[in-house]
Amino acid sequence: MPPKRIGPSQRGSVVGKFGEILKGKPSGSLQLEVVEDNVRAAQLLANALKNHPSSEIPTNLPGLDNALQGNLSEFLAWELGEQHWLLFDRAWSWAPNAENPWRNSSDPGIDILAILTPDAELKLLVFEVKSSIGDGVALIAGVKSSLRTDFESLFRGAVQGRLACRVGRVLSSLKYHKGRADLIPVVKDIVGKNPASSPKISLVGLLICSQLKSAPNASERRQQAFEELSRLLRADGWVAQQVMLRCIETPSFSALLKQAISEVVNGPK
Repeated sequence: MPPKRIGPSQRGSVVGKFGEILKGKPSGSLQLEVVEDNVRAAQLLANALKNHPSSEIPTNLPGLDNALQGNLSEFLAWELGEQHWLLFDRAWSWAPNAENPWRNSSDPGIDILAILTPDAELKLLVFEVKSSIGDGVALIAGVKSSLRTDFESLFRGAVQGRLACRVGRVLSSLKYHKGRADLIPVVKDIVGKNPASSPKISLVGLLICSQLKSAPNASERRQQAFEELSRLLRADGWVAQQVMLRCIETPSFSALLKQAISEVVNGPK
């Protein structure tokens, strides 16, 4: 079951139109969607970036380096998560790279944290995003810089990367920005010592990638990698109901991002 969203967004429905060009395909436990119109997808992303109130749009056309690609991917996931998949309400989400996608660096922490149903049975959503201008197979269950390693680091590895540390930003925001200090002990209690002791945490893992003619079997290999990731997460103590794995395949993710960047900075052609 997907986590419950807080309520209808008060924002416009610009990005909601992604449903017009995203086609779902049956793929087992993986929720796969394919971009049918790369140009239109770039236009929708550009519109969302231009309408993002706290985003400082650059005056000169920036190059598409790894940091910008990652930030824009997380921004896209932030938009889709609220407007298209209805996973959370942006007002109750924290996404440092998505909030300021044009900066020259990326926060290495959790991509998106969101509180679900704050006035009912509170739950916490952890959203990790990977993107590739290639097939992205290694970013799913690989042993380096993958969805697997991101989720494994939530309860082990460097202390500063663990969920208990990263949730500190949420606690501070609850007290100083949202006036909900009453939720601080509730959020603290949600984060256990391991997955088995954290039943009110939901995981979302998203890969955004390209469909390459040079890699005709990439879809099947991605499916196998997601199945392996699902197995590893269950072995770590997560149960199936806590995990949502998604993949967006684009005709060319590089072309999509470059067009969106150009339309934001220079205007549509």
